[in-house]
Amino acid sequence: MNIATRLLSLSGSLLIIASLTACADLQMRPQPAPLPPEPVPPGAMSSIPTDLPSWSAILGSTSAPAGWQVSPCENPTLLCVYVDGDIIGTVELFTETVAGSNFGAKMAEAGGDRDAALRAWATEFYTSIEQDRKLGAPTLQFSSQAPEAVPVGDLSGIRYSFTTNHANGTLADYSLGYAATDGTTLYVIATGMIAGDPTGSFSDYDALQQFEPHLAEIVEELTL
Repeated sequence: MNIATRLLSLSGSLLIIASLTACADLQMRPQPAPLPPEPVPPGAMSSIPTDLPSWSAILGSTSAPAGWQVSPCENPTLLCVYVDGDIIGTVELFTETVAGSNFGAKMAEAGGDRDAALRAWATEFYTSIEQDRKLGAPTLQFSSQAPEAVPVGDLSGIRYSFTTNHANGTLADYSLGYAATDGTTLYVIATGMIAGDPTGSFSDYDALQQFEPHLAEIVEELTL
């Protein structure tokens, strides 16, 4: 499953929860595992696949609000954010080989211009999400932020984000991501929250807002 499809799949599952919550009238405690291993028989050794992208491999210096802690989760694709030993959020890492991928096609269309390809990738992702929202919950209002050029480690990357709101202006969900490429691999770092979902990336929007500037610092210090 490529990155765009994976991100859309996660966003789609969150949308279902948001819709159910809204109908009941109105993104962490358990550690999530977006890519869980197969069940292991009693007595057998449990292991997470070693070919998954790893935060431990790319994490440089970390930053967090006073009293918070940040470190890789047991699931190597997740970076855990703690307050007083409790997980309040995660940030997910995705990687994809550029050659033969949808992003690779965008690189070719852009004549090898990585920044232009990243912007095109984000724009297409926004379109996919907006279409998904219209199908799943037509009353939700979608808005996105134009991709912003930012450093991702030593690479030139982008920051992107989008929100969906109920007709009365109440926040339904918010997603934030960073993307960069070295020409061989596409790196995407994503997090967010959905109202009423305690097992999303962050369950509390205020907590995510408080962590955002620190995530920007973490992303800038990655060793890609």
